[in-house]
Amino acid sequence: MERILCILNVRAWNHSAASTLVLTGAFVLALVATCLVAASPARAQENNTAKDDILVGLETARRGAHEAAIRYYTKAIDSGELSPHDTGMAYKARALSYHDTGNEDKALSDFAQASKLLPGDPDIYYNRAQILQARGDKAAADKDMALAAQGFAQRGNAYIDADQYDAAIADLSKALLLAPQSQDLYILRGLAYKLQGSLQKATDDYSRAIELNPQDPLAYMNRGNALLKSKQYGMALMDYDKAIELNPQYGDAYFNRAAAYEMIQEYQKAVEDYTKAIKLNPKDAMAYKRRGMLRQDMGQDSRAKRDFAAARKIDPNIPLEN
Repeated sequence: MERILCILNVRAWNHSAASTLVLTGAFVLALVATCLVAASPARAQENNTAKDDILVGLETARRGAHEAAIRYYTKAIDSGELSPHDTGMAYKARALSYHDTGNEDKALSDFAQASKLLPGDPDIYYNRAQILQARGDKAAADKDMALAAQGFAQRGNAYIDADQYDAAIADLSKALLLAPQSQDLYILRGLAYKLQGSLQKATDDYSRAIELNPQDPLAYMNRGNALLKSKQYGMALMDYDKAIELNPQYGDAYFNRAAAYEMIQEYQKAVEDYTKAIKLNPKDAMAYKRRGMLRQDMGQDSRAKRDFAAARKIDPNIPLEN
């Protein structure tokens, strides 16, 4: 019933040198295998496709035979058969094998090629940053860490859009290790937890976001939504109150507070909040519908009919039943 709102662009990437994230080669190699488009099963045969060669390389690298893996990746890259995306994946995988064989110069060269083909891939920037940090190039390493944090956040957001909440939480957790003071990341991960059904974890993330910025109505709004979902109506109301105090023009906060009032059978207060939501957004068909349903239950049939008519005028397809 409540409206889900969340910031989708992360505003702060305060990388801390003390924050570390372990991305093992096996982890990234698994991502390479997953991201290869329509790859056929790998077999060490003469008629292997270039994608097959990459997969054979991945399997070989997992066994620790990185020199052999490099030969498979090189064959795939040199074949000219790969799409730009898959070529980037091959460069990324080969860079990891070069790193594991101690050839950091070639690893950096391959990460550079991979970043041109896959500019939003956070694994590339994170792993390259490890080499740059070890070489003492802090400025370049920090730049890559920032790009990695942003990439993990963007990929996590994309996973939310695709309803892949476990993957979203994993990526957003990595981003938070790199940018632990980002309020927006806590809000975004909180949304992923909420959609996953982990309401306490969602509440905890929103509370951390509030600690980082107590003046942001969005964090209170989101925490109120998690509390409403977990049937903690009194606490949800307090968060909606705070969101409205910080932003009196927050129409969706009035809508969600009305939903909370409905749950505790404070119907007149719910009607008043739906009315405020409508004043702030006269095209809010759902607010008209909800207010109409309440008025119908309260015996105000003529007012209810007017609300239903207004809802249908705005959205002819809106269902008028619960």
